[in-house]
Amino acid sequence: MSSFDYLKTAIKQQGCTLQQVADASGMTKGYLSQLLNAKIKSPS
Repeated sequence: MSSFDYLKTAIKQQGCTLQQVADASGMTKGYLSQLLNAKIKSPS
């Protein structure tokens, strides 16, 4: 399980929306979605 798979599972278990997580982390929803779906590499 990758870090992003773990994060996706944790988000679902907490009942959070992608928008809530994006707001809390200071990322855009689109960028977070791309990270979680392996569309872009994780930031260095």
